[in-house]
Formats: sequence, C-alpha cells, structure tokens
Amino acid sequence: MTVAVDVLPWQSLQLQRKEIPWQDLQALADAAVESPLVLDELIRRGEAELMRQARAERYDASDLTDLGAVVVFALAAERLNEEARRPVADFLLRMLKRASETGLDYLEEAAERAAGRLGPILIEPLLQLIESESCRLHCWFSAWALLCVSESADPATRQRVARFCRRMIRECPDRFETRSLALGPAWVLEALNDRDSLPLLKALYEQSLDVELLHVIQRLEHGQGARVPRAWHVPVEDWLPDTIATVREDCEAERRALESAPSTTPSAPAHEPEEEANYAADWKQWLPTRREPSGDGKTEHAVPVFRDEPKHGRNEPCPCGSGKKYKKCCGR
Repeated sequence: MTVAVDVLPWQSLQLQRKEIPWQDLQALADAAVESPLVLDELIRRGEAELMRQARAERYDASDLTDLGAVVVFALAAERLNEEARRPVADFLLRMLKRASETGLDYLEEAAERAAGRLGPILIEPLLQLIESESCRLHCWFSAWALLCVSESADPATRQRVARFCRRMIRECPDRFETRSLALGPAWVLEALNDRDSLPLLKALYEQSLDVELLHVIQRLEHGQGARVPRAWHVPVEDWLPDTIATVREDCEAERRALESAPSTTPSAPAHEPEEEANYAADWKQWLPTRREPSGDGKTEHAVPVFRDEPKHGRNEPCPCGSGKKYKKCCGR
C-alpha cells in the first residue's frame, strides 16, 4: 500500500483546535503503520518542535507537535512491526529524557505512556540509557516503571533485567543520594516476581528502614504480585484531554505571571568592603535555630540547625518512596 505523505493531515499534530482531532491523529497512526516514510517524518517533526521549544524563553501551547507525534505513536505502537518499533523506541526514550531535563512533565508522561505500548523491544535501549546516564537520568523513575514491560518478555530477557536491577541496587549507596532510591529497581524485581532478590532487598531494608521497601518484600514473600502502575494500559482517549488542558492552563498562568511582574528589577545596594566582611562573619544569624539548655541548666541559647540529609532536586524521585517526582510530592 502506497501512502501519499504530502496529503496527510500534518497540521493536526499541533493540537491547536479546541476539540482533539481524533480522526486525523488516527489517520496519521494508520499511515505510520503502513509507511516508513511517514514514521520518519513523525520523528523529524516531533524532535524539531521539542528543540524549538527548548530554545524558546517560555513554552508555547499554540503548537504541540512534539506531543502530537508522541500521541500518534501511542495510537500506532501495538500495530507496528518489529523493524518499525526500534526507531520509535529510540525516539520515545529521547523524548522522555529531554522532556524531563527541560521540565516538560506532560511530554515526559506522554512518552512513558507511548513507550510502554511497544513491549519488550523497548528493554535493550532502555537499559543502555539508564546505564549511560546513571543518577544523571532525571526521568529514571519513569524508566524503571517502563522496565516492567519485561514481565511479558522471554525468560532470558527477564533474567537479564533482574540481574541489571540487582546490580543497580547494590550500587545504590554509591550511586544515589539515599538508599530509598533503590525502590525503582525493587519495583521492577517485584513485577518480575523475582524471589531470588529477597535476600538483597532484606539487607537493603536493614540499612535504610524504608517502609515502602518493606512492603515490596512482603508482597514478594506472599506472592501477591506487583502493584507498579502501568500507565501505558490507559487508553489515549482517557488521558490526552487532561494533558492538553493542563499544558494550556500552565502556559496561561505563566503568561499572567510575566505580565504582572515588574518590568525592571531594582539592583541591590552596593556594600562597602567592611560591610561585606561583617556579613561574612555573621552568616550564622540567618540559619534556622532551636533552643537548647545552657551549661548551667537554667538558661537557654540558640543553636543553629543544619540539614542532616541532602537537598533533593525538583525533578528527582521523592525520597518518601511515593514514585512521584519531589516537586509533585513532598516538595509541594
């Protein structure tokens, strides 16, 4: 079957209309299944728009071609042959990584939903991505969730993923800020029902006392199965309207904030060298303090409070183990 690339409804990828152009998106998905040329053009347009948005001063919701391309692949993924799935997997993982690095949460979530529909063929490039990025992979929680597609893979692949996760857990104390970040690979081991990992998980729990890790151990011991959410099982029609609405609301809020901000920022008054020295000497006055008894046991004095744990980045997984980013959980 020959697909006329030029006559396809490419304009609909921008998702500009109030109503979602489902018929056009489905037509593009059907064409991508039939034609490698259409598939390549979708990848080109999606990446070009993402790069344009990354260079812009603020996100523009009037052109959502990057999201549109991901949505089309989500609609087509399960019908693509193995040869076509490989470049699509690479494209979606690139989108996942770049969207996370630039703070485009809606695109990161959409890329995860689309990528999971590709099945086990996603595993090898995903393992390579996690390995190459290590703790610098801001989207690694999404990446670990995606590894759960290996539950439907052949036994050899499942064993490879299990070994990879166990190795990452062993390296966690050196690789990540806290041991609680081992929850990602622990959830994958749970999804694979890998009871051989129980001694490793129990040893990690004794060090971290992470309650969620304990729950993983208990579910594995009792054979209750994984509870890892598989976002790619949700139909596109159910999540895309909310995604687009959220993007537009965020862009409108950002626009209002910029309009209400003062046009110029007054510069801070310059300090004399002596004043700078005083500020440096008295830096402790700005530290949070707590009251503690003095040596005589009768009076109290202020003691600076220092952070006992490392500061968590906004896009890093929340240390509470919820599976959400810090900015969407405890960071609120």
